[in-house]
Order: sequence, then C-alpha cells, then structure tokens
Amino acid sequence: MPRSFALYPSIISADLLNLQKEIQLLQNECDGFHIDVMDYHFVPNLTWGQPFINAIAQYTTAPLHLHLMISQPEAFVHSFALRSGDTVIFHIEAVTAPQIIIEYLKKQQCKVAIALKPATPLETIAPYGKQVDEILLMSVQPGYSGQSFLPASMDRLKKLVQLRDQQKSHFSIVMDGGITADNLPLLVQNGLNGAAVATALFTYPDRLAALKKLYNAAGVI
Repeated sequence: MPRSFALYPSIISADLLNLQKEIQLLQNECDGFHIDVMDYHFVPNLTWGQPFINAIAQYTTAPLHLHLMISQPEAFVHSFALRSGDTVIFHIEAVTAPQIIIEYLKKQQCKVAIALKPATPLETIAPYGKQVDEILLMSVQPGYSGQSFLPASMDRLKKLVQLRDQQKSHFSIVMDGGITADNLPLLVQNGLNGAAVATALFTYPDRLAALKKLYNAAGVI
C-alpha cells in the first residue's frame, strides 16, 4: 500500500563501495531510490551515466526516482533502462521542448516529473501542470549533497500548492536538498508529498533507524 508521504534515499550519499548492500537493506523499506545524474555542464558536478543506472534497475525492483541534472535530457533519456512506475525528473531550465520528453516518458509508462532550481519562477511549469505526475522543488542549489535547506523553499512550497489548487492539477510536490527530521513536519504541514533524503539518512550507521525517524517526522508510522 502506498504511503501518505514518500521518501527516496539519495544514493549520492550512500557508501558507494558497498552500494549493493545499501540497496538491499533499504529497498523494501522506502518508496524508491533517488539517483542524481550530473553532467558537469548543467551543474558543476559529475556522477553516473547510463550503465550505472541500468545496472541498478536490473538489480532492484524498487522504483527509481531518476533526477536528470543534465543539459539536453531529451537526447539521453532513451538510453536508460526505464521501467513502468519509475519516475524520471528533468529540469525545465535544461529543455527547449518539454512536451517532447513528456510524451516520450508517458509512452514508456514512466512517471514524469519536472524539477525547478531555487530561482526559477514557479509559473514556468504552469503549462505542464496537468500533464506531469510530480514537481521536484530544489531546496538547495543543485550539484552537491550535504547543503543546508534554503529557507525561501518553504514559501515556494506554499505558492506551488496554491498554483496546483488553482489549476486543479494533481501532481505530487517533492523536495530535494537539506531535508531532515527537523524540518519535515512543517514541510508536510504545508503540503509536501515527498522528499529525497541524503545526509539525513546516510550519515547514520543505522540506516533503518534513521529512515524510520524520517518517516515518523513526516507523520508516517
């Protein structure tokens, strides 16, 4: 049964030399795995490419929450081993024709999500609100894990909820960056539906206890 609030462990902060064990431990306890794909062009960092993503997709049945922090994602998305139910997130700032990638992902039976940098106007996603499954609000500057939550993100969350209501859209609102057990209760209270979690999970030796603490903070028992 789907939870009322979704948590996606962000493997960028996992023990990468023991990633198989990390995935095996968490895959039945979370809502999926958040994977940051960075190209050192759209953001000032470099992570993984298609072989790495496809290997994870073959290993786990947990949904992938694939965050494409890359330029021209429409040129690369076809090379990922996408599965029905996986979520693919592209940045509105990185595409010239969002409709093309939206339609492609829908044909693959994937969930479609649009990500926004902290300074990108929320109105940018207005034409696509009824077409996507999720909006990902960056609550830090994209590119690096371990940053502190930007306080202005709370106001952006409230405004995005208002925009969704005005449009009568049904997309989930997810945040990525600086999410902790301390700020989750207020975020949920203001309409947040899910979060990618990195250091708030993987800095603790007992991953399962840390994950449970986060779910409890979000009101999920």
